[in-house]
Amino acid sequence: MVDSSELQAYYLMAGNQRVNKTIGFCGCSYTYGTGVEEYERYSSLVLDQLDAIGINLARRGASNTDIFHQALELVNDVDYLVVQWSAGGRGD
Repeated sequence: MVDSSELQAYYLMAGNQRVNKTIGFCGCSYTYGTGVEEYERYSSLVLDQLDAIGINLARRGASNTDIFHQALELVNDVDYLVVQWSAGGRGD
C-alpha cells in the first residue's frame, strides 16, 4: 500500500466544488525518466499539464511482471493509473 503522504493531487471541478484526484505511474526506465532531469520526466510533464502531482513507481530495468506488481500496489490508492509496458524479454 502506498503512503498517502506520497500522493499529491490535482483538482477537477464538480459543479462549484473542487474534487481532489490522484495519479500514479508505473513502468520501466522511460516512465522513470532515465537520462533526463526530474522536471523532464513523462510523469512530471503530464502532471504539470494537469496542474497536478502524483507518484511514480517506475524503475529502470523493470519487466512487465514488475510493472504489473507496481500497478497492483497503486491501483487502490489512486484515482487514475498510467501503466506503460516495457519491451518484452526482460525476465517475463
